[in-house]
Amino acid sequence: MVKVKTREHGEIQIPENSEIVFKKAIFGFEHITEYYLIPLEEPEQFTLLQSKDDENVSFMLTRPRLFLSDYVLDIDDKDAELLEIESHDDVIDYAIITIPEKIEDITMNILGPLVINTKNRYAIQSVSNCPLYSTKCGLFQKNEELVVEES
Repeated sequence: MVKVKTREHGEIQIPENSEIVFKKAIFGFEHITEYYLIPLEEPEQFTLLQSKDDENVSFMLTRPRLFLSDYVLDIDDKDAELLEIESHDDVIDYAIITIPEKIEDITMNILGPLVINTKNRYAIQSVSNCPLYSTKCGLFQKNEELVVEES
């Protein structure tokens, strides 16, 4: 077990295999490449991505398919090569969540999914090849409302 300091949860203990390394960093956070992936007990649909070196940098994540059953991860071959993916079974993907004041207005970024190779623990923030996806997809919308916010 490893002790990790977080802004939201204070100091917590997590399994040693929780570390991931970003081969292509999160947009706007290019200086941070090492994180811990911490599943939350409540609410269980969410995961905390906590910077290894800065307790003030963290992201709330969720698995997009928990809210959008027809969501498809579609990344380019260069990103798959960067992650050294050998099998689709080795891939897990998340969407970064934005939490505004009103809980019903929570959005997730399905245009820029976080993709993790569970074997080598490499991660990237990719850009989806699906032109219908958005950075502000309503978390509690109906599946048929997948197309959101056209520019």
